[in-house]
Amino acid sequence: MRQTATALALLASLALAACGGSTSSSSSTDQASAAPAAAASAAAANSDAAAGATGDIPDYPGAAKSASGTQGGASGTVETTADPVAKVAAFYKDKLGATAKETDLKTPMGATSVFTMGDMASGNYSTVTVSTVAGKTTIAIAHVKK
Repeated sequence: MRQTATALALLASLALAACGGSTSSSSSTDQASAAPAAAASAAAANSDAAAGATGDIPDYPGAAKSASGTQGGASGTVETTADPVAKVAAFYKDKLGATAKETDLKTPMGATSVFTMGDMASGNYSTVTVSTVAGKTTIAIAHVKK
């Protein structure tokens, strides 16, 4: 329940960021844990919007969907798996290939990998964020389309 509420709150944050057209980064623990859920929440619910600019992003095999939603131009899904972050990140690196820019972060909660596709400046992009939340690997797939 708490993860779902967090994911939905993050989706709202992502939608507000998309409307503003600006992006920022921080090493804050709250933002690091928020990014995966927001990114995931924005992706799966509206695959048509994302497919035009960023291509299709596959679900992780065997992952359980814990949240999904759409708000404004943002849509996404949050999935969880028992597989380690490194294994999930390797799956997305293979599937997304050269179309995605990968950023690896170290946070107090553990390793986080973020894959970004599309053009953030134009407001048409997708992200996949893989991190550890509450002892499980969380995959947040987000699509934003202006």
